[in-house]
Amino acid sequence: MYANPLFSVVVLNHNKKEKVLRCLESVLKLSWRPIEILCVDNASQDGSPEAIRTRFGESVRIIERTENSVTQARNQGFLAARGVYILSLDNDMLLPDSNLLEKGHSLFTEHERVGILTAKVTSPEEPDQFQSEHWWHPFERETHQDRLFLTDYFPEAAVFLRRSAIEETGGYDEAYFMGFEQADLSIRMAQKGWKILYSPSLVCIEDDTRAEFVSKRHPIHYYNIRNKLWTAWKHYPLFEAIGFGAARSGVSLFRGFRHGYPDLILKGIFHGLFPPETIRRQRSPLNSKERERVRSARKGEVLHP
Repeated sequence: MYANPLFSVVVLNHNKKEKVLRCLESVLKLSWRPIEILCVDNASQDGSPEAIRTRFGESVRIIERTENSVTQARNQGFLAARGVYILSLDNDMLLPDSNLLEKGHSLFTEHERVGILTAKVTSPEEPDQFQSEHWWHPFERETHQDRLFLTDYFPEAAVFLRRSAIEETGGYDEAYFMGFEQADLSIRMAQKGWKILYSPSLVCIEDDTRAEFVSKRHPIHYYNIRNKLWTAWKHYPLFEAIGFGAARSGVSLFRGFRHGYPDLILKGIFHGLFPPETIRRQRSPLNSKERERVRSARKGEVLHP
């Protein structure tokens, strides 16, 4: 291991032994050196840590957790990493470009106030097309997936982070567990004057599609609506928070009744409206300057046609 690697790659895993092995194999093919590779294992029961040790030895540092929490595990990986820049990956990501870190470094160097670089997430079936379920950017996917632009969104599955930006904003809110945590972090990034940059040159392939979650009963639906309401509570003035929460609760309820999980949505709304003390004490509505930064990020800005 290198004492002070410029880049750290942090892979999150939970009970996906074969997928995380493929992910780590692709990470080890990256050409950038020095590089530090960590795998944060979220209390897997399928033998993932042992398989990683057997396959990769000391090339991969494993952090073994005793409980499963997405946000806590990501933050734990960021704290343990020693790189100036961090590439955070889910266990189902594959990296087809061996020069990926060189491209990330070039973008961070050129754009000093960019705290997050968000990647072009594609699929094995369509490696040149951004997956529609991950596209929540302020522009049309068909016209902008191959353009460089500032945005307020990033898929957590594959994202570059500048260490200083993470340290200033505090990383993910660990109370969220999972769901909408990137939106909360993007608001805090804008609040501190950091920017999020989408680059089509940073291609990552997701080996496990998640589009079916919308129509299936899954705990993510509970967490998503709860955390959306928590985000409104934390950051928005009262009337704006009410509008934000009402609109998103309505859409979530419609989907919940349509696909058979209204109880998850209603439970999420209840817990969102009555947050725990850890969330209540974070209430600090954005001032006018900070709100303008958030609005500007939400509008986006194309840097290169």
